[in-house]
Amino acid sequence: MAMEKIGDGLKKILLVGIGAAATTVEKSQQIIDELVKKGEITVEQGKELNKELQHNVKKTLDSRKLDAASVEEKLSKMGKDELEFLKKKIKEAEEAADKIKETATDVVEDVTGLTESDQAAAESAEKDAMDEDLAKEGYMASTDDGEENE
Repeated sequence: MAMEKIGDGLKKILLVGIGAAATTVEKSQQIIDELVKKGEITVEQGKELNKELQHNVKKTLDSRKLDAASVEEKLSKMGKDELEFLKKKIKEAEEAADKIKETATDVVEDVTGLTESDQAAAESAEKDAMDEDLAKEGYMASTDDGEENE
């Protein structure tokens, strides 16, 4: 039972890492899109940067999968005291992550005046508008139903 709880904690830590990597890709894509929009880099350079970022994230995720397998092997060899210590540290890390998330959400709301759902809707609308502009410029193929393909 203790191994299951620790396994769940490790899964959460791994998922946090994957989430951070995904967020990094999304934010990087937004920055690249903004630079393209401002004309500071070409669309082709933006596409190359995006591919490179995706490749780097894939490498990171692959390495984390290997790390997770190694951690599970090490866990199976740990004693009761070591497992209890690890559980305590995982719980502290989860609590700290929750506090950081709450603080970040509050700061963003204070600065922008927008709730999390408002921000997501605005980001989605901005991305759709940028995709539409790229399609009009001939950088993305449009399908008959109005959907855009890369």
